[in-house]
Amino acid sequence: MIGEKEIKVHTLPDIEMYGGDTNAWEITIMQDSGTTMTPAMISECEIVLSLIPFKVSFGVTSGSVAITPIFTKTGTLVISPVDGPVFRFEFSENDTKRLRGKFIYQIEVRHEDDIRLCQGNMYIKQNINR
Repeated sequence: MIGEKEIKVHTLPDIEMYGGDTNAWEITIMQDSGTTMTPAMISECEIVLSLIPFKVSFGVTSGSVAITPIFTKTGTLVISPVDGPVFRFEFSENDTKRLRGKFIYQIEVRHEDDIRLCQGNMYIKQNINR
């Protein structure tokens, strides 16, 4: 179509984990061209991870309610000699230990006035030692 631009929505992979898992996540930020961002470029970015329940009421009507994330974490920039620049999210046991079921996780990347969002599904298996 003339005058219109197709914008692809990027989705994140589905993740399955046990409640209480403390494995850190490392996220590589890519440019639109598919290349990895340089350490200088990525150091100017802020990256935030948020988690909300999957079964929530979304909408734009007057009856819709904004959902407060279960938790929000800011990523820490790590320069790996092998993997290059990555953002690392650290988790404590209590972040997810009492959670189970399906959730939506969102990663927001900010660079000055540019904001990019991606979402994925997360399934948290019940921790039987909670």
